[in-house]
Amino acid sequence: MKRIFAFALVFVMLFSMTSCMKDGFEGADKVFSASGMSITLTENFVETSFEGYDACYDSATVAVFCLKEPFSMAEGVEDLTLDQYAELTITANQAHNPTLKEVDGMPVMEYTFFNEDTNVNYAYFSAMYKSGDAFWAIQFACDAELYDAHEETFVKWAKSVVFDAAA
Repeated sequence: MKRIFAFALVFVMLFSMTSCMKDGFEGADKVFSASGMSITLTENFVETSFEGYDACYDSATVAVFCLKEPFSMAEGVEDLTLDQYAELTITANQAHNPTLKEVDGMPVMEYTFFNEDTNVNYAYFSAMYKSGDAFWAIQFACDAELYDAHEETFVKWAKSVVFDAAA
């Protein structure tokens, strides 16, 4: 199942990188909302869908995946701190050899994934949040060769995330 998800993710990334859309960093700001979460990206992103995620946004060089993990998924989850959730996320993703760092008060997991089918190495910047009813992971993905140039913008976009009062 994980292999299917990874393959599908790579397909989405390849499609986004070969599309005729402009780079996601150009253009006016645009707010996208889903499941009680809003994020400010640019007008060059389009909303898409990807199985297992609550929202996905795609541009020519970047894909954004939003995962909401409601507190109702297991008893006591709401009692976890954001740092504890981040540590659990790191543990669950050990196969990718992730690193955890703090960026402007946000826990961020970084890792790379090499797709042997396409011979492309992808880099991920996954910011984690705790809202009123869930933990969230907002994941920014791009070709690893572009990561250093994009990281500052990923931080800007990650800091733009807001949640509805009920969420």
